[in-house]
Amino acid sequence: MDVKGNDRYEVSGAACRALGAAQISEWSGLREDLVNLGLFMDLGGTDTYPNGCQQARNNADWASVRTWPLLRLRSEAGAGIDGEFSMPFQIRTLTR
Repeated sequence: MDVKGNDRYEVSGAACRALGAAQISEWSGLREDLVNLGLFMDLGGTDTYPNGCQQARNNADWASVRTWPLLRLRSEAGAGIDGEFSMPFQIRTLTR
């Protein structure tokens, strides 16, 4: 999560996995059906994304591309959002 400033994102590989994606690395057992969630949030500023990452862009929201879309695995759930938003939570300083 990034909450302010203008940012430039760069990723290697055509899959753009760093921008709110989740992927299972091995097949077998329960792991492929367990929830594995990738989230990406940039909540302020004007941001630049790689040209090859078609869904990720400034002032947009997206669901990540699944490697196995027909299987609808919960282990491949991912999403991203970029825009001007308030912090989704506040950190409070406790004093005595």
